[in-house]
Amino acid sequence: MTDGPVPPPPPVVPPAGPPAVPPAVPCPSGKLPKGALIAAPIVFVVTAVVGIVMIALSLVTVVNAVGDFRQVRAGETRTLALDPGDWYVVAGGPRGTITEVRVQVVDQSGRPVPALADYDSVNVDLDGQRYEAIGAFAVTRSGVYEVTVDGPPGTEARIGRVPLTRFVVLLVGGIVIGGLGFLVALVLLIVGLVVRSNAKKRRAAAAPPAPTA
Repeated sequence: MTDGPVPPPPPVVPPAGPPAVPPAVPCPSGKLPKGALIAAPIVFVVTAVVGIVMIALSLVTVVNAVGDFRQVRAGETRTLALDPGDWYVVAGGPRGTITEVRVQVVDQSGRPVPALADYDSVNVDLDGQRYEAIGAFAVTRSGVYEVTVDGPPGTEARIGRVPLTRFVVLLVGGIVIGGLGFLVALVLLIVGLVVRSNAKKRRAAAAPPAPTA
């Protein structure tokens, strides 16, 4: 028996248990993202319809304009009050006779009005008859002009203005909107496919491993 303090007993270590299992990562649930895949065809269809309507309206603009032109039949002479600007001359008649139509425009002083060297092509079907642009002339001052038309029987000429600005805006606008709509729809489709593919990969990586025997 010895004098002095008695050492404390050694600490009791509990027996080791099974290793702690980390909490399982839940597998993502729900549907895969497909918003862009739905938006792509909608954008394409809507812009395509808008573009087609605008192009159709551009053609209707020309047809309506020709329908409002002043009419002079072959063999007739008419006096027309014209304002300054460019005036188009379209000829209509049976097939193969349009190229034989001749039009002469005389101003107030009796001088022939010269034809313009360059003019835009205008070809329309109106009331079951074909009309084609055969010329144009410029009026420099308002007044009464004498228009004489020569040609085969059944032919005629029509004189008026074509709203080219409206026609070009509608035509080009329809083409541009349709083209942009296609590009936007294509981008949305690609983005949608990429997002959906990445979502599938994340779901596969987060899924718990299959149990082993």
